[in-house]
Amino acid sequence: MVQRLRQNLNCDSSHAVVSAAIASAPQLWVVGATAPFNQRVSAAALAMGLRCTVVATPSQALALLRTQLPAGVLLWIDQATLDIGMTLLDALTDHGEHIPSLLVTDTQDFQQRLQMVQRGADRLLLPSISPQHALEIIQESLHTTGAAHKVLILDDDSQVLELLQAVLSPWGFQLTTLADPTQLLPTLEAVRPRLLVLDVEMPQINRLEICRVLRADDRWRQLPILILTVHEDIPTQQQAFQVGVDDFISKPVMAADLANRILNRLQRVQAQESS
Repeated sequence: MVQRLRQNLNCDSSHAVVSAAIASAPQLWVVGATAPFNQRVSAAALAMGLRCTVVATPSQALALLRTQLPAGVLLWIDQATLDIGMTLLDALTDHGEHIPSLLVTDTQDFQQRLQMVQRGADRLLLPSISPQHALEIIQESLHTTGAAHKVLILDDDSQVLELLQAVLSPWGFQLTTLADPTQLLPTLEAVRPRLLVLDVEMPQINRLEICRVLRADDRWRQLPILILTVHEDIPTQQQAFQVGVDDFISKPVMAADLANRILNRLQRVQAQESS
């Protein structure tokens, strides 16, 4: 992905696509680490399709959590920061969606380590861990979140398809992109996706009419459909929901929000299937 984005920098028309893709990469918080570790992990993160935000202390991370939600957290805890670190874990868990949390600690006290796990820590790591290894564990957790989900994207704009691939690939989704709407039905049969992403406007076929056709077909009646559009007016949204669209997202904000919206929709479907 990084190689492809660098190649696109040579093309002026792709600057917006590249910028949006980098800005929307999964955000990893590194909290309480040393300065040398922060420098190394930031450089390695970008090469792996992740954004690294360095936060000096767990207290600052708690404040930041009021306005941002990370994709994963690498948290350094010692005896001096144990209590506030536990409070941060509680706050991450309270958001209702799983955020992979890796704790770096040298404590060997069993009760303390048990408490860390009970309050949301996914992995307990030693301070000697390398940035590369820590990032690999985070990336594995993100891929586990999305790996079971096949997502089909239909859009006739090649730059939008490229952006969506860059935005969603780090999350581990199994992506299939399609530019020709006439091939939608055979592609659905071949891929059997868990979710369909559509652009609402297309010269050949109206996307809302595609939704009507799919909702009338027993095979795809329950398939979650997410519509992308530049229109934010209420009538357009009402039309989309009336024809059976499950979610609606504006193109100007899709890079920052699309992965979470897809995951939330798929989690709802899984909950319904298991109930």
